[in-house]
Amino acid sequence: MNTKEIIYNYYHGWVDNDREKVMSLLDPDLKFRSPKDSFDNASDFLEYCWKFAEGFDVFNVQHEVFSDDSCYIVYGS
Repeated sequence: MNTKEIIYNYYHGWVDNDREKVMSLLDPDLKFRSPKDSFDNASDFLEYCWKFAEGFDVFNVQHEVFSDDSCYIVYGS
C-alpha cells in the first residue's frame, strides 16, 4: 500500500468503527502532537482517541499532501 491508500484505509476504519483495522495501520512507535494532546505510541493514542469513534461517519478532508512515507492532512467537521 502506498501512503495515500494507508490513510484512506485508516479513515475508513474509523468510519466503519473497526478498531483492529485502525490499529493495524498505525506504527507502534507513533508520535502524535496536537495543541491539546501528546502520545508517544500507537496504543496510548488509540486507547484515548477511540472513545470518539462513534462520532465519525465521514472525514471532511480540507487539505492533504502526500509523499512516499509521510502525509499532512487537515480535516474538519
